[in-house]
Amino acid sequence: MKKLLLVILSLVMVFTLVACGGSGNDDNNAAVQTKMDEADASYQELYSFYEDNGFLETEYTAGLDSFTVLLADAHATHETLLGDPGYSDEEAAVMIASLDDYIAQFKAALEGAQAIMAE
Repeated sequence: MKKLLLVILSLVMVFTLVACGGSGNDDNNAAVQTKMDEADASYQELYSFYEDNGFLETEYTAGLDSFTVLLADAHATHETLLGDPGYSDEEAAVMIASLDDYIAQFKAALEGAQAIMAE
């Protein structure tokens, strides 16, 4: 009797995992992760340029600090929403839009710093 109950419970557990495993949230999670990676790379490119060209010892540090906070907040939100059940369509759209904005800010700051160096 115990073995039969164990088999039934195991089957119920397997079917539950199968039913939950193929959620559409996986696509949203992957899309946001890709955008998060792009934001990290853009920030790192900006930071490296600042570091290599002495901008870390100037008034530009305040701008970089604000970018650091933006990205840290995005990572915290990402970690929270990435868990079960994952990003909804609306949450993914909002997060991707925010990350696109951050990436644009990072790139604009990099172009500005490069223009200063070119002078």
